[in-house]
Amino acid sequence: MCDIAMRLGKFVITGAPCTGKTTVINELSKRGYYTVAEPSRLILENHPEFRASVASNEDVDKLQRMILKLQLETELMLPRDRVVFMDGGIPSDIAFYKVRGMAPAKELIEASKKTKYDAIFILDHIKTYEIDSLRQQTERESKRIHRLLYEAYSDLGYDLIRVPLLAPTERAGFIEKVIDSL
Repeated sequence: MCDIAMRLGKFVITGAPCTGKTTVINELSKRGYYTVAEPSRLILENHPEFRASVASNEDVDKLQRMILKLQLETELMLPRDRVVFMDGGIPSDIAFYKVRGMAPAKELIEASKKTKYDAIFILDHIKTYEIDSLRQQTERESKRIHRLLYEAYSDLGYDLIRVPLLAPTERAGFIEKVIDSL
């Protein structure tokens, strides 16, 4: 760990599907940081009915509300005496509503405005796009989600920090250096 062990804070690692968020979060965890898994993955692993392309906007809304509930519960339990890296933050889900052409739930907008993060890191796409059992978006949809994520956080007043395409260990080091300079 860099000198950021002395700095406390809640930091979000975001980006569209296939940007390497989970890999970077895992690398930060190996370095001793407190990390939080992406809540959508946890829900999708336990609710197979949402794994395939969600058929209706009603199902998308139901899924996003489940994600919001888990995210809020998780964030309430975060340690305040440690640096925390989260695989996505509450405002990330705004993009997943918008990509479907839906207005985000009022509760999501309210929670996004109330929740504060110390910095938002947005990861550039990796070169090879892969669809898995949980990641169902096409590469084109992923690029649109990326733009919508940037917009969601920017609209809330955050200056996103772009993390370039590097090896996972180098991305983690980049993030450490940025936080150390804050």
